[in-house]
Amino acid sequence: MGVTASVPLDRAYNPDTYREHHEELKKRLDNDGFLGLLLIDVSEINEVERAYGSSKYEDLMAMVRKVVAEFKGDQLRENDIVTLNEKAGDVFLIFLAPRKESPHLLAEDIEKIGERVDSELSRRIRQTAFAILRKRPEVFVGTSLVLQNPLIRGERLVTRAIEEAHHAARLNVQRRHLRNKQNLSASFSKNRSRPCSNRFGTWRNASRTVSRLCAAARPGPSSGARRRCST
Repeated sequence: MGVTASVPLDRAYNPDTYREHHEELKKRLDNDGFLGLLLIDVSEINEVERAYGSSKYEDLMAMVRKVVAEFKGDQLRENDIVTLNEKAGDVFLIFLAPRKESPHLLAEDIEKIGERVDSELSRRIRQTAFAILRKRPEVFVGTSLVLQNPLIRGERLVTRAIEEAHHAARLNVQRRHLRNKQNLSASFSKNRSRPCSNRFGTWRNASRTVSRLCAAARPGPSSGARRRCST
């Protein structure tokens, strides 16, 4: 999949910053009693701009914004607020509204949403970025949930949610790397513990077959000197 250069950059693909939604977010805290956040950090694709220029980078970021926008109605609900950390930023901050099936969001519910988004987004973005960089940049996805506290200002609670989601995103990538290492180690150990007869059976059978063929082709004693047949 190549980079699509003709993706339109309208509001759907170029969200506001989260600061422009402070009042709405504070109202949600007051009305719902909580604020759920899904953070998507694609800052590692900045390497595209450094290596290939701003035009190629903007094409890739347009594709990223389009993919995030397409989550609406699927992984995301229409009432979820999609924002950026800053203008033309590379960190998406998605504030999750309560789901119809439940007036409350649990941390486990938000983590499941994050896992589904991470899987789909990583597959599409990393594949496209790999075609340019010849390596797969990390896509950091984290979630957080903060509860309304009348002793803490709404702006501070929003900031706390962002900080906690950033921390969770980094931990998720570390866990992913650890799982990959464990799977690789388990696969290596499994191969080492496999009986020799299973690992080398085919080779031994082939060697015996070659030996029999050599013996059959070897001249008898009456034919003179015996020719050597190496196996």
